Amino acid sequence: LEVVQQKHLDAWSVTADAAYAVALFNLESFAQTITVNPRRYDGRPGAWDLIDASRYTLPNGNAFASSAALVLAPEFMTRFRSRIAPSVFFGIPDRGTLVAWSADFDKRKEIYARARQDFERRPHPISPELYVSSAAGLRLATPSERADHGIK
Repeated sequence: LEVVQQKHLDAWSVTADAAYAVALFNLESFAQTITVNPRRYDGRPGAWDLIDASRYTLPNGNAFASSAALVLAPEFMTRFRSRIAPSVFFGIPDRGTLVAWSADFDKRKEIYARARQDFERRPHPISPELYVSSAAGLRLATPSERADHGIK
């Protein structure tokens, strides 16, 4: 497994935009195979979901080990939000974990803290940041949203 670099694009005679379009198509195609069934945290209001990518296999038999990449698939995220809330907060602490919750989730500080700990402790860390997905797209949480999650 390698990160695509300019040397690869040159060897393939493709632009970065063309490679991105193919990658996004492949990701969205794979994402269509994933059933979004958010699990409730202790039965409390405000869904959260933990997608375990190890359960999914690509057509070539390779495991797809990056739930985190799913946030880059707009169609998947639209479907994901339709099952949780129009706007969701989420963390991607490592490449195999995507955890998300609605704004009214009463344990939002605790779930973000857990995602932050997972970032610090698990192999293949991705990000300690708090993100928001809505119809407008993907963005970092604002300072007030961060404060609401106990982030200083």
